[in-house]
Amino acid sequence: MVRGRSLMCLRLERILFKRVGLNLVMLRLRWQ
Repeated sequence: MVRGRSLMCLRLERILFKRVGLNLVMLRLRWQ
C-alpha cells in the first residue's frame, strides 16, 4: 500500500512539474 501511494504521488508530482514547466516556458516566451 505504501509503495502504491508513493508511486501515485511521484506520478502526480511529475505531471504537476510538467505543467508548471510548460507554464514557465510560456511566460518566458511572452516576456520575450
